[in-house]
Amino acid sequence: MATEPFLNLWEQEVFALLLAEGKITNEVVANIGSWKHSGFSVDPSVRLEAGDRDGIQRLIQYFLRCP
Repeated sequence: MATEPFLNLWEQEVFALLLAEGKITNEVVANIGSWKHSGFSVDPSVRLEAGDRDGIQRLIQYFLRCP
Protein backbone atom coordinates (compact mmCIF):
# COMPACT_ATOMS: atom_id res chain seq x y z
CA MET A 1 0.00 0.00 0.00
CA ALA A 2 1.34 3.42 -0.93
CA THR A 3 1.63 5.56 2.19
CA GLU A 4 2.52 8.87 0.50
CA PRO A 5 -1.10 10.12 0.14
CA PHE A 6 -1.79 9.34 3.80
CA LEU A 7 1.44 10.97 4.90
CA ASN A 8 0.62 14.15 2.99
CA LEU A 9 -2.90 14.28 4.43
CA TRP A 10 -1.60 13.63 7.96
CA GLU A 11 1.01 16.37 7.65
CA GLN A 12 -1.54 18.88 6.31
CA GLU A 13 -4.03 18.11 9.09
CA VAL A 14 -1.42 18.37 11.84
CA PHE A 15 -0.18 21.69 10.49
CA ALA A 16 -3.76 22.98 10.16
CA LEU A 17 -4.51 22.05 13.77
CA LEU A 18 -1.32 23.63 15.10
CA LEU A 19 -1.90 26.79 13.04
CA ALA A 20 -5.52 27.05 14.24
CA GLU A 21 -4.38 26.70 17.85
CA GLY A 22 -1.71 29.37 17.37
CA LYS A 23 1.06 26.91 18.25
CA ILE A 24 3.03 27.51 15.05
CA THR A 25 3.18 30.09 12.26
CA ASN A 26 3.03 29.78 8.48
CA GLU A 27 6.77 30.48 8.49
CA VAL A 28 7.34 27.37 10.62
CA VAL A 29 5.22 25.30 8.23
CA ALA A 30 7.21 26.61 5.26
CA ASN A 31 10.49 25.92 7.05
CA ILE A 32 9.55 22.33 7.90
CA GLY A 33 8.25 21.86 4.36
CA SER A 34 11.73 22.66 3.04
CA TRP A 35 13.38 19.86 5.04
CA LYS A 36 14.40 16.66 3.29
CA HIS A 37 12.83 14.66 6.15
CA SER A 38 10.02 16.50 7.93
CA GLY A 39 9.73 13.99 10.77
CA PHE A 40 6.28 12.83 9.68
CA SER A 41 5.78 9.17 8.90
CA VAL A 42 2.98 6.66 8.41
CA ASP A 43 3.18 3.06 9.61
CA PRO A 44 0.74 1.04 7.47
CA SER A 45 0.96 -1.91 9.86
CA VAL A 46 -0.93 0.04 12.54
CA ARG A 47 -4.67 -0.39 12.09
CA LEU A 48 -7.68 0.61 14.14
CA GLU A 49 -11.15 -0.78 13.70
CA ALA A 50 -14.04 1.68 13.71
CA GLY A 51 -15.20 2.13 17.28
CA ASP A 52 -12.01 0.72 18.86
CA ARG A 53 -11.95 3.28 21.67
CA ASP A 54 -9.18 1.50 23.59
CA GLY A 55 -7.02 1.38 20.46
CA ILE A 56 -7.64 5.05 19.76
CA GLN A 57 -6.73 5.92 23.35
CA ARG A 58 -3.45 3.97 23.08
CA LEU A 59 -2.63 5.72 19.80
CA ILE A 60 -3.32 9.16 21.29
CA GLN A 61 -1.13 8.35 24.29
CA TYR A 62 1.65 7.33 21.89
CA PHE A 63 1.31 10.65 20.03
CA LEU A 64 1.48 12.67 23.23
CA ARG A 65 4.49 11.07 24.85
CA CYS A 66 7.76 12.94 24.70
CA PRO A 67 10.25 11.85 22.02
